[in-house]
Amino acid sequence: MAILQKHMRGLSAEQVGAWVDDMKENFPAAPYPDEAALRSELEQVNAPKSQGLAYFVDRSILDEIKKSGFIDRLYKQ
Repeated sequence: MAILQKHMRGLSAEQVGAWVDDMKENFPAAPYPDEAALRSELEQVNAPKSQGLAYFVDRSILDEIKKSGFIDRLYKQ
């Protein structure tokens, strides 16, 4: 909260807290790439269709973080 308040000059702690509460509902716990968006980007750059999405994105690090329980502990209140 202190970091956000520092970079959002002039907002009180209550205002930043309200903003965070509103925004956290829109963000997934783990930042996995959106497959539809990735497919769209790959079409725009004429990527070979023979390659699957896994060829372009390595999700193994996020999978390990999730498997370790870190994300669950992070969001536990």
